[in-house]
Amino acid sequence: MMRNYVLKCVYALLLLMLLYDDAASIHGDVKCLDKERRALLTFKHGIQDDTGMLSTWKDDDDCCKWQGVACSNQTGHVLRLHLRGLDSICLIGEANISTLIDLQNLEHLDLSGHQFLYFDISEHIGLFTKLTYLNLSYADIGGRIPYQLGNLSQLQYLDLNNIYDIYGAIPPQLSSLTHLRYLDLSYNFLDGEIPSQLKYLGQLQYLGLQSHGELSGAMPFQSGDLPLLRTLKLGGDFVLKTKQEVEWVSNLSLLKNLNVIECWQLSSMASTNS
Repeated sequence: MMRNYVLKCVYALLLLMLLYDDAASIHGDVKCLDKERRALLTFKHGIQDDTGMLSTWKDDDDCCKWQGVACSNQTGHVLRLHLRGLDSICLIGEANISTLIDLQNLEHLDLSGHQFLYFDISEHIGLFTKLTYLNLSYADIGGRIPYQLGNLSQLQYLDLNNIYDIYGAIPPQLSSLTHLRYLDLSYNFLDGEIPSQLKYLGQLQYLGLQSHGELSGAMPFQSGDLPLLRTLKLGGDFVLKTKQEVEWVSNLSLLKNLNVIECWQLSSMASTNS
């Protein structure tokens, strides 16, 4: 009898522990994983935070409660790192995306609007394969756009506009981002031709290519390419010079917003074709 009583007590205790764990998950009481907390603290190291954006990032606290961090209620994995800067609130100093490698479940990364010195878009960005949102716009960073961005097969939003120290060609590997709906590469010093492979971005609804650089060649799209495009922003005299380019734009049946800078031949050709 005593043995059966003890077993029943043990079973009851185990059941209570399981119920507590489930309740903790439901109410968001699961804490972040230690290695992910340490990764965030390593990222913070070397950053000058005069405005206190990272003031809640303390070594002995649950990182899921830190400003700009959001975690899964079930696993404790960091899912969102949203640290968007403003004119009066921004981070300064050295930042290294490679220090965040342990955040392998990260879905949302926004480091826009900061003055990160000596910061390139690391090739390690391609290791965050669960990212659906990436925004580095208006950040004081540089270097080339890494072709490893093409590994982010789940990405839906990519904003790299107004990053004045980005240069070089647009990687054709971006065509692998077949879930991409938003792509803005405007106001950078990009050069070379626009990759024809971008026509495979069939889900794209927003495309920004207003360049400060020397993008060359024609828009490599034909009728039927990028059929869901609603917003198209272009600039420089590399675009809309031929009848085929104008016809491609005119056949975009869902297009609602067309912003063209220095494409003087668009209006003259359009009037000729009407």
